[in-house]
Amino acid sequence: MKQLKNRLRQWPWLVRLWWLLCSSKAKLFKPRPKRLYDLVLQQDDAKSLTKRALVAYIVEPFSIAKDDPHFLSHINMWCAQEMVRVLNQLGYTVDVVDYRDASFIPRKKYDLFIGHGGINFEKIAQRICDSTTKIYFSTGCYWKFHNEQELARFAALSERRGVNLPGDRFIKNSEEGALLIADGIIGIGNDFTRKTYAGFSPVIMLNGTSLFDDHYERHYKDFEAGRAHFLYFAGSGPVHKGLDLLLEGFVGLEQHLWICSKIGQQFEKVYSDELHNLRNIHLVGWVQPRSPKFYELMSTCNYVIFPSCSEGQAQSIVECMNQGLIPVVTQACGLDVEGCGVILDPCTIEEITRVVLRLASLSGDQCKMMSVKARRAATSNFSEYAFANNMKNALQRVIGHRRPKDVSLVRTEMIRRHRVNSHGTIMAPFFVDENRNIAVDQEATQHLQSKNDRRYFQDGRGIVEVDIARWEEAQRYEWRSWMEGSGLEARSDRNIEHKRHFENYGAIQGRTFDNAIEIGCGPFTNMVRIQKYVRCGSITLLDPLIADYLTHPHCTYKDKRLGGWFGKKVRTVAIPFENFNSDEVYDLVVVINVLEHCFSMTKLFERIISLTSPNGIIVFHDKLIAASAVQAFVENVYDAGHPLRVVENLVLEFLSENYVQLYRKDVTIPSPIGGFDSIYFIGQKRGRG
Repeated sequence: MKQLKNRLRQWPWLVRLWWLLCSSKAKLFKPRPKRLYDLVLQQDDAKSLTKRALVAYIVEPFSIAKDDPHFLSHINMWCAQEMVRVLNQLGYTVDVVDYRDASFIPRKKYDLFIGHGGINFEKIAQRICDSTTKIYFSTGCYWKFHNEQELARFAALSERRGVNLPGDRFIKNSEEGALLIADGIIGIGNDFTRKTYAGFSPVIMLNGTSLFDDHYERHYKDFEAGRAHFLYFAGSGPVHKGLDLLLEGFVGLEQHLWICSKIGQQFEKVYSDELHNLRNIHLVGWVQPRSPKFYELMSTCNYVIFPSCSEGQAQSIVECMNQGLIPVVTQACGLDVEGCGVILDPCTIEEITRVVLRLASLSGDQCKMMSVKARRAATSNFSEYAFANNMKNALQRVIGHRRPKDVSLVRTEMIRRHRVNSHGTIMAPFFVDENRNIAVDQEATQHLQSKNDRRYFQDGRGIVEVDIARWEEAQRYEWRSWMEGSGLEARSDRNIEHKRHFENYGAIQGRTFDNAIEIGCGPFTNMVRIQKYVRCGSITLLDPLIADYLTHPHCTYKDKRLGGWFGKKVRTVAIPFENFNSDEVYDLVVVINVLEHCFSMTKLFERIISLTSPNGIIVFHDKLIAASAVQAFVENVYDAGHPLRVVENLVLEFLSENYVQLYRKDVTIPSPIGGFDSIYFIGQKRGRG
C-alpha cells in the first residue's frame, strides 16, 4: 500500500484525472429534483382552470398512495395535497416544486406563488412577475422567535448539566426577506403563533388537521389504569421540544413517561441514566402513526405531554387528541386546549412535576370526560373539512386584498430590520463565555455587568484591537468549538456555503497562481475547494491552532496534504497572521471569515497588503456591521470567540482602496442573535505609483 501511495504521488496528473472522472460520474447520475407540472386533483365543474399557481413546498406527497403508511408519517403530506385541491377549486392549474430546489427557475407566467422557508422564496419571487400574488406558507413561529427560544433552552441545559449540545432545530436560512416580500402570510397555528409575526400583515393562522379515524369509538379504554401514564410523541429535536425537562421532571415519580421519538446519540449519552435505568421511563423510539404499536400506546396513556419551546402548531398532539389523549402543552405549541387540556405555564421542571402529580390524581371518570372533549375538539376544530374551508377563505382574503409593493421600500425595510434587530439597536442581551456557555436576556444582562468588551470600543470604528489576553480567550473558545464534543464530529465550517456564494469561485476559475495562502484556515480550509477551480504552485495554510487541527478526525489537510493522501502537499504555519513575517509574497490570498477572530484589524490589513504580490488576488468574506449599530452591539453582546467588531466602512474602504473588484455579492447570514449583512469579494491588487 505504501509503495502504491508513493507511486501515485509521482503521477499527480493520474490522480487528478481519476478524481475528475469520479466527480463527473457523480454529477451525471445525480437525480434531478422532482418537479410536478399541471397538477389537477379536483376541478369544480362550474369553473375552468384559467389561472396558474406555483407552490414551492414539498413534492413527495404526490407520489405516495394514501394507504401507504409513510403518507401518515406527518400530516404535512395530506396538507400539501389539500392545498392543491383548494387551488384547483379556485380555478388554478398548479405546478409544485420542492422548497429546497435551488436550481429551479420559474419560466411560466404565474398568477399566484405560494412558497415556504427562507432557502428559495426570495429567488423565485424576484424572477416572477410583479403582478403575481406572493404568499408565504408558514408551519412554525416567526423564525427569530423560534431561534431565540431554542438558544434559551440550550443555555438552560448547559447551566443544569454542564454540557453544550449542538442546536437541534435552529433555522439557519433567514426568512426575513421572504416575509417582507410576501403579500400575506398563511400559517398553521393559533393566535399565539400569529403574534410572533408582529409587524407583518396580513398574517392568517389556520388549525392543522387530523385525518378521520374511528378507532376511539370502537375500542374500550381503561381510564383508571391510564391515569399514571404520559406519552411524549414528537419528531426530532429533544432539547427544543423539551424532552430534557420531562426526563428531569419524572425522576423520582411513580408516574410513567413513554417516549416515542428519535432522540440522537449525543442527547442519549447525556441522559443515559434516565433513559435506560429508571423503571418509570420507557424509550420506545419512533412509532408509525396508526400502527398497532401506536394504538397500543393510545390505550395505555391518558395524557400526551409536550413542553416544546416553539412550534407553529404541534400536529403530533392533534393526532393524539384525535385518539382521546388529554393534551399537556406549552403556549408555544400553538394549540387552544382550554376545557380539554392543560397549559404548562411556566414551563419549568418543577411545574412539569406539579402538573403530572395533579393530573395523575384525577379519577378515571374525570379523565374520560376530558378525553371526550379532546376527541371532540380534534374532530371538529381540526377536521379535514375545516382545514380545506379555512385554507380556501385565507387564500381568497390575501388574493383579494393584495396591494402592490414597492421593491425598493421592501429592501429598505429588510436593511432596517437586519440592522436594528440583528446588528444591535434594540438587540436582546446575549452572552457566551469561552466554554461556550450561553446566556440570554436577564441572565445575559447580569453577566455583561462584570464582563464585556466596552473598554475596547472606539467611536466610529467599533472594536478594531484587543489585548493578547482577550485574544487568547477567543482562541480557547475556538479550540473548544472544534476539538471537543460535537466539534469533533464536524466536517465543515460553512465551506460549502462559501463556495456557493462565491459561485464556484467563477471570477478566478482557470487561473494559475505561483504562491497561495489561506489565512485562518481552521480544520477544514476553503483551499480544498478553491484548488478544484484554479492551479496553484505552492499552498500555505496559516492558523494559530493548526497543529491541533491536524489531529482533528475530519481535517481536510491531514498529513499536510490537501484533500487526502494523494492531495497536494501544503505548508502549515501556526502563528497569528498579525505576527507572520515572510520574504515571500503571495499572488492568491484567501481571507474568509477571519477578521472577527483577530486581535488587530490594522495589523491584519497591513500584513495582507504587504504579502500580496503586485496584481495579486484576494478572496475575502466577512460580516458588515453598520456604524450606527456597533455600539449597541458591544453594549448588549459578549461573544468570547469573536473579539473584533469592525464597522463596515473600514472593511469596505480597505477593499476598495487596495483592490479592483472582480466579484461582489452581499448576503445576509444567520446567527444566534438574528442575521448579519456580509460581503463576498474577489479583487485584484491595485498598482502603486
